[in-house]
Amino acid sequence: PLFRSVSGEFCGIVSVTTSACCGRSPRGVSPSAHLGDGSIDVTLVKKCSRLQFLSLLLRTRGNGNQLDLPFVEAHRVLEFKVKPIEEKDDVEKDGKKHLGKDRKSG
Repeated sequence: PLFRSVSGEFCGIVSVTTSACCGRSPRGVSPSAHLGDGSIDVTLVKKCSRLQFLSLLLRTRGNGNQLDLPFVEAHRVLEFKVKPIEEKDDVEKDGKKHLGKDRKSG
């Protein structure tokens, strides 16, 4: 099998075997995905602003093609794996370091 490596910073990775359509998302997350073809549709959302991510969510609701955005990549695969380049134990927020998960100080 041919494997392809994709690197980068991503704020979202979505994998589906069906279109995942519903009343709020009539076309679904991946409109051409089909359970019977044996493949997985993987959508990679590259690092983007909150406003750009919101535009992706709005397009998923049927207001355009969410796969047409410049920070979104779609791949049809038979298998995939996600491997972090590095794991970060410390999360820095507001100039303070927190161990493990991001915790709100208070």
